[in-house]
Amino acid sequence: MKKNGFTLSELIISLTIIGVSSALMMPAITKLMPDKNKVKVNNIHSKIVGATSTIIDDDSIYWCKDDENMEGLSCDGQALGRFRGNQYSGDNKYENLMVYFLGLEPADNASGGFNWVTPDGVVWRFERGWSRNDGSFTNSNTNIHNTLAYRITVDLNGLLKNPNRLFGQNGEQRPDRFRFRVDNYGGVTPEDALTAVYLQNSFKSNDKKGDRQRAQTLLNQNARYRSF
Repeated sequence: MKKNGFTLSELIISLTIIGVSSALMMPAITKLMPDKNKVKVNNIHSKIVGATSTIIDDDSIYWCKDDENMEGLSCDGQALGRFRGNQYSGDNKYENLMVYFLGLEPADNASGGFNWVTPDGVVWRFERGWSRNDGSFTNSNTNIHNTLAYRITVDLNGLLKNPNRLFGQNGEQRPDRFRFRVDNYGGVTPEDALTAVYLQNSFKSNDKKGDRQRAQTLLNQNARYRSF
């Protein structure tokens, strides 16, 4: 008599084989999956670079007065174009222009200077300060050799989810915060070890273990990345 379909034992054997194969393949598949935080950090870096370039390169936006002996972000006067008003001059000029160009919105649970948020839940903090000759960042302009700079910190999963730390902060190995420095002329550089590694190794999006090892080495070698 002709047999139709599979017996129960055959189905059990088939499912067992599929389960074992899946278990064996899962580690390899996991290694091929991109690090979503790394992808986000690289995208955020690109947005900061693009917006800053647009702002500083357009004299009608980031304008220097005729009597100002200044350049770049040091030009705090009101622009000649459409970006006029108190929010686009003085100490908050760059921050408010970035809010406009990046499409940031006020954060519902703002605290610690994290005043802005994007639709994907990333919260942003802008700190106005100065770059010292030794490369460190300070909020106090007490040295004539300091140059104006901004520090931008992003928390990828919002303020309500831990760990709310940078790489290496209290020994943190899986951070949700990443940091950038914007210098007076619009150059954007990483301000923490893992962000530096992410940007250096951006072509390989799924190297989590390797990225953390490189970041730890960088953290040990460079005091700049230990400025929490």
